[in-house]
Amino acid sequence: MVYNSSRVFWGPVIRFRSSCQIDITFFPFDTQVCKLKMGSWAYTGLQVNVWNSSHTMDLSNLVDNGEWELLGKTPQHVQISRLSQCSQYETPLLKPRRI
Repeated sequence: MVYNSSRVFWGPVIRFRSSCQIDITFFPFDTQVCKLKMGSWAYTGLQVNVWNSSHTMDLSNLVDNGEWELLGKTPQHVQISRLSQCSQYETPLLKPRRI
């Protein structure tokens, strides 16, 4: 969608799969922190600004897992580098192990 202010909105439907390396040193009293990062490395932050319009993630299709529980779900805008001006969104996915 192109607005009269020249702002462009592109809302693709995407299904993500991710993995996270696990450190079991303190199992079962540990907390694992995984992050899903989305951004453009082909264009600068001046050309493409990656942002989330709703400030929360839609978890309606999330499949529950008996070993993990999703705690964090608020995405944050992150300035990667002032030199390259890359724009990226970082979503914290906090998954503690259940006992």
